[in-house]
Amino acid sequence: EAVDLDVLRSWCRGSIIGGVATKRERGYESESGAAEFLKRQGYTIITRNYTIRGGEIDLIALDGECLVFCEVRLRRDGTGFATLGAKKVQAMKRAAAQFRREWEDEDRDFRFDLVTFDGTEFEHFPDFVHFD
Repeated sequence: EAVDLDVLRSWCRGSIIGGVATKRERGYESESGAAEFLKRQGYTIITRNYTIRGGEIDLIALDGECLVFCEVRLRRDGTGFATLGAKKVQAMKRAAAQFRREWEDEDRDFRFDLVTFDGTEFEHFPDFVHFD
């Protein structure tokens, strides 16, 4: 589903500042906006909210032939990076490994990206963490 980024910016600004939406609603809308933002950059979205026991990935996409596991962070104060602790990164790595096994394409290049949204702008950080 297409998301109007101007509407999303307005809605998120109001809900962050005014406390109108629930955390889940804000998360869903910011993920929708991030998916649209990535699509406009030429990415193909494969799935949203891929979840396994002990791990979750907000968006999984293709950037050309590269598989991209994307975390989305909505932060009014621009601290999206700061909220990603080691525990969350390890959970993402577990989920990514499981997805690659299920997708039967463990040899494909992949990376982890971060998309942050501060209520006004999306910012994209490709390859923000490495798979050891």
